[in-house]
Amino acid sequence: MSEVIGLTIALTLGISVSLIVILYKHLEAKIITKIIEYYRGLEDKLYNEISMLRYSLDQQNKRINVMNKGLKFSLETQNRILSILLSKKMGGYKERMSNVEYSSSEVIGVEGSTAKYIHSVNLEKLNDTERSVLIFLSNAGRKVGVREIQLHMNKSREHIARLMKKLYEDGYVERESRGNSYVYWVRDEVKDIIMGDTSTS
Repeated sequence: MSEVIGLTIALTLGISVSLIVILYKHLEAKIITKIIEYYRGLEDKLYNEISMLRYSLDQQNKRINVMNKGLKFSLETQNRILSILLSKKMGGYKERMSNVEYSSSEVIGVEGSTAKYIHSVNLEKLNDTERSVLIFLSNAGRKVGVREIQLHMNKSREHIARLMKKLYEDGYVERESRGNSYVYWVRDEVKDIIMGDTSTS
């Protein structure tokens, strides 16, 4: 009888241990699953935040590029309009701009008609370098880049750039953008007067 009781107790203990092991493994699996799901959700959330940040930065870069293009377009448009205004003809003559000075006189003809004689550009206000550049451009008869002017005048690039800017602002020359630099040419009426002035000197 005692042997049956002992066997029953041993069997019961064995079943209990098996159930405990099974329950432990089940709980362990659920815990591991929950941990995996938690970190997976955290990874997805982090990925979404990085994607949103990257999208925001892309949009900011696009807006900056659009603003830069708009500014460049605006400056180029203003330069073209200014060039057109400077070249506009008035009364059969191109409009005289800035500090280009002419000495002129009116002569009344026999029949009462008026004729205007334009003599020479006031070269007295030009220094030797400025005069030499204008003569060089007049003889060239084409658009000339800063580099070519620099080589001809044997001056530094910065010196020539400042000089050409002054001649442009004073109305002696025209210019056109070529990449990061400009090409220059003498205004037609200034060229005629300078060439006439140099041929008689």
